Amino acid sequence: MASAGSHVALIDAHLIGAQETGNETYTAGLLGQADVFAAAGWRVFALMPAPRPDLIAPAQTVADPRCADDLYRFFRAIPRALAGLRAGLLHVNYHAPFWIKTPYVVMIHDVSYRARPRFTSPRNFALQNILGWLTALRASAVTTPSHFSRREVARLYPWLRDRIVVTPNAVKSAFYPRPPAEVEQVKRALDISAPYLLFVGTPQPRKNVARVIEAFLAATREGEHVQLVIAGKSTPTLERLRRAHQAAFASGRVVATGYVSDDDLACLYSGCIALVFPSLYEGFGIPVLEAMACGAPVITSNTTALPEAAGEAALLVDPEDTAAIAAAMRRMLDEPELRAALRARGFAHVKRFTWARTARATAEAYQAAMAWHPKGGHRRRS
Repeated sequence: MASAGSHVALIDAHLIGAQETGNETYTAGLLGQADVFAAAGWRVFALMPAPRPDLIAPAQTVADPRCADDLYRFFRAIPRALAGLRAGLLHVNYHAPFWIKTPYVVMIHDVSYRARPRFTSPRNFALQNILGWLTALRASAVTTPSHFSRREVARLYPWLRDRIVVTPNAVKSAFYPRPPAEVEQVKRALDISAPYLLFVGTPQPRKNVARVIEAFLAATREGEHVQLVIAGKSTPTLERLRRAHQAAFASGRVVATGYVSDDDLACLYSGCIALVFPSLYEGFGIPVLEAMACGAPVITSNTTALPEAAGEAALLVDPEDTAAIAAAMRRMLDEPELRAALRARGFAHVKRFTWARTARATAEAYQAAMAWHPKGGHRRRS
């Protein structure tokens, strides 16, 4: 138990180990910065299914194997952990038990469920537009990873406008250029036998993977010694695309790896011609930074938060223009000097993003939350 006079925050980390890509990466990145939080006057604890000493000390872990169950977490695990720690603040992704008296900060990665509802499952649409709205209604502060998302959150939840703090994402320490021998070993294991363009992410309509495949097939010739590799867990969207492009998948022109570990993904980035990530809507776009950290040139969208994530270190395209995506792919295949320039810019650009920076900005959000919601009661606007 933390001392009664200290600033204690509980981070809901139930997603650790759930293969939830960006959300899990963000939470893990914060947990690894306990020292930065301590320097800012906060002792952070993590509620997660099991201890992860590689992320945060067991002494700062509330381990509850049932916390992945939403109802149990909201009604039992979170209230019990808050009480046991005498925590003054709760930090969650998207959803909180909004009836609790403890102030809470909510991380809203993006509002695609409202901005692009056609890309959202009925379950997620209902969760976000009901539970997400109720969570935002009583939030003491909001964190979000980009200035684009800050504007989107302020538009959707205008009462939070003055309590939104931008906390940019970063990359895990696992992402760095891997040696050729390690890359070749991973390629062999994943049936990659040629130079390849890489897509990373959960294949779903918002990620625009259908256009990525169409652009690749338009940009390359049958029999040309190049592949498209799709790294992400299997989804109904991917299975539909596999059926629609049966010949390309069967011949090996398009390879779907399924979910891969961070080490294997770092190898895929390190060995690719370029990352192709023309997503239709992103609150940030962590794969862009991961690729740059590993030395991969990047093609990404000129819309939403992706220009913020990429800076001037990527080739930006209209994500709804298949021909433009194909042309960018062709340039990457044909212009080694372009790849070298983007690689150098990427290495320089990614150094601006660190989890320590994210943690410091998050601690500022914690302070804002406590100022807004002192001792369990919202401070009213004058």
